[in-house]
Amino acid sequence: MKAEISIYEINKMFYDFLELNMGWLIKGAKERGMDAHEVGLALSSSAAYVENIIPSIRKCMEMLDDFWESLTAVCQYHLQDFDGLKAVFGGDLFPSYQQNIASSSGLYLDVIALNDPFSKSRHVFESGSYKQAVYIFAKHVINLMDYKELALCDEHMPLVAIVPPTKFDESNREWLGSMIRSDTTKHLSTAFGRTFNDIDEVEDFLKGAAEPEDLVKLIVRKEMILFDVEWEGDLLAQMKRAMANTDLRVASPTHAGRFLTGIIFGRMGQATDILQRSRDFGSIPLLDAPTSWRYFNFALAHQSTDNLAYDRKELHMVHGLQRAAATDAEWLGNIPPSALIEMRKQGAMPEIREMLSKGISEIAVANPDGFYRTADQVVANVQEAFDLHKQNIEALKKKRWKFLGHDIGGWLVTGSLEIGAAVLGTPAIGLGALVAQNAFDLPKLKDLPKRNRETKSALDYAKRSPIGLLFSHGPK
Repeated sequence: MKAEISIYEINKMFYDFLELNMGWLIKGAKERGMDAHEVGLALSSSAAYVENIIPSIRKCMEMLDDFWESLTAVCQYHLQDFDGLKAVFGGDLFPSYQQNIASSSGLYLDVIALNDPFSKSRHVFESGSYKQAVYIFAKHVINLMDYKELALCDEHMPLVAIVPPTKFDESNREWLGSMIRSDTTKHLSTAFGRTFNDIDEVEDFLKGAAEPEDLVKLIVRKEMILFDVEWEGDLLAQMKRAMANTDLRVASPTHAGRFLTGIIFGRMGQATDILQRSRDFGSIPLLDAPTSWRYFNFALAHQSTDNLAYDRKELHMVHGLQRAAATDAEWLGNIPPSALIEMRKQGAMPEIREMLSKGISEIAVANPDGFYRTADQVVANVQEAFDLHKQNIEALKKKRWKFLGHDIGGWLVTGSLEIGAAVLGTPAIGLGALVAQNAFDLPKLKDLPKRNRETKSALDYAKRSPIGLLFSHGPK
């Protein structure tokens, strides 16, 4: 099956399909400089247009279903057998449109598997409003185009692999369901400071907590209840805000206890999904939504992590890079796809990876949950490498300047040399030159052009070296 079609060819057909069907939208967004969110809002703001395009969206979904039907297994085999560093994205439908997730993570990873966001959004297309469906569809189209260059950069294994969501058979679905129920029960047991044996016991306990005020009084560890890391206010205010949020697809939105159970069940489902897919692909879980990341860590604490498909160091590195790019080293999140591709073609990744990960293994062993310390270490590693790189460049520039300035100036004192001869590599012949060559502790005239070329070559290499390539797109 793998010999029949590669990940690159699958990516190519997927993007050809997008451009064939939605090329007018892609072109219009590019000409107007609109991002994915703006395009989604623009298309979904017209009721007449929304009504008109819905049949086309349904047809596209049918075609995508047919496209992925025979490719799910081969995508999984390719990723399973690939022996480089790989990650599978989860915790949301698709990475944020505001930043290309590969800009930072691609400095450490060989391939990032992104689920086809249309397939992941099936619940919106099937039961959401028409307006919401058009917004999500248009947003996905534009967001996907940010990854096209990375998805088509290598015929062996590109930096980004667009793959269909994993399909689970009935027995796997039952097992995943039991795992999610177990994690939800453990999480709520911790939050309420009491032991529940299953979700039924949780629901019995919360029957009387219909109002947010009643529910919040029962919560012992409030840090376990999180709706959005960016929301301000106390837990009661956040609880009321969440229950009023019509975008949250949770049963019983008017009963606080059942509402909270549904929220935690959904979050544990997301975390379990990406944990299972990372095991299936033998890859690192990759999340860019801070709230999803927090619940992922809760799930790690609830589950046995003995059979994780990755080393803790790798998880620390991937998350540390993302955090660094969002805080102290923002330029790490703005490296263009073309630069990542160039670094890969030049074989720069191993050296960059080694530089970035210095000292991370020790942190992962000493403090497995101390991901914030990893980010600090990544930033320190980058700063140290940048300072050393600048020192090397300055030293080479000074050395070159000495050859072309000071030394040639010394020769000119003798009054017997020609600058042109030195630069052109044809040393002047004469008694003055012989005297000068033996009287001063300076390079011989005939050696100057060669030594200058060597220094220039060293300077050029420093700029084209793995670290040089990285910092050519970083701080100045």
